[in-house]
Amino acid sequence: MAAIHQIAAFSPAKVGGAMPSLGGAPAGKASFQDFLSDSLQSAINQQRSSEHISAEALVPGQVELSEVVTSVSQAELTLQTLLSVRDRLVTGWQEVMRMPV
Repeated sequence: MAAIHQIAAFSPAKVGGAMPSLGGAPAGKASFQDFLSDSLQSAINQQRSSEHISAEALVPGQVELSEVVTSVSQAELTLQTLLSVRDRLVTGWQEVMRMPV
């Protein structure tokens, strides 16, 4: 769910009115590359956290079942969001490659 909030929070208006470039952004502005990197790291951390909680659930009394289910559900949603963004990026790239020169 955090990944969705991060994506929704990233808009041209919040970056100074224009989409940032990959070559590095001026001081004080986040680049799209930084945004993607942070989002991917957040997704990786969510997956690791879910794995850790699932492993702790193997020992009786360590973790409540509801906490395990919530953690796994959040990790699944994060992964689905990540795959959706990847698919959109690939589709966009394919459209650009089909443009006549």
